[in-house]
Amino acid sequence: MRNPEQTRFKLVATATQLLLIKGPQGLRVDEVASVACVNKRMIYHYFGSKEGLHQAVVRSQVELLVDFADVLSLGVKTFLAEHFTAPTDKSALRKTPQNNNELTSGVKPSAANTKQSMQDAGLVILRALLDQRYFSVSLSSADWASLVQGLMALALPQLSKVDEAAAIIEKLSKRPLVDKPRYTIKALHRYS
Repeated sequence: MRNPEQTRFKLVATATQLLLIKGPQGLRVDEVASVACVNKRMIYHYFGSKEGLHQAVVRSQVELLVDFADVLSLGVKTFLAEHFTAPTDKSALRKTPQNNNELTSGVKPSAANTKQSMQDAGLVILRALLDQRYFSVSLSSADWASLVQGLMALALPQLSKVDEAAAIIEKLSKRPLVDKPRYTIKALHRYS
């Protein structure tokens, strides 16, 4: 017996993994259906289009960040929730399920994979924000800084470790990490 909620979850989870690997431009409906072992028509049935599937993935990742990301401020969480869950036109309203939990049931991470799920969510949302020029909700400059720093810390945790290590080394050595290069000039040609 077919379970539509489980099929939606499987499609969103598969599309999320493919988005992480290939980015939004590399997301292909055929590949999502093949990897998820679901008929391609089900993607169009549940999400309307490839863009609808992409929006469902982004919404599920925003819900994950809003619920579990401690590094994001309340203003940033509100911005993400309002910006990525508000449909922009009437056709999107018809395709969007009435219950938002319908798309993401089961997407909430367990304690064992929360760190990886947060890293994935941060990367998906960071890419989604970088792909947009206009935002439906305004955000203060302090919240923009919090948003960028928070998403970078979530998506690329290895960068924060490098920054922490650099700060510790610089503090211990009492000198800057990068010394100025010393140049000497040598004559390469002799004139006779």
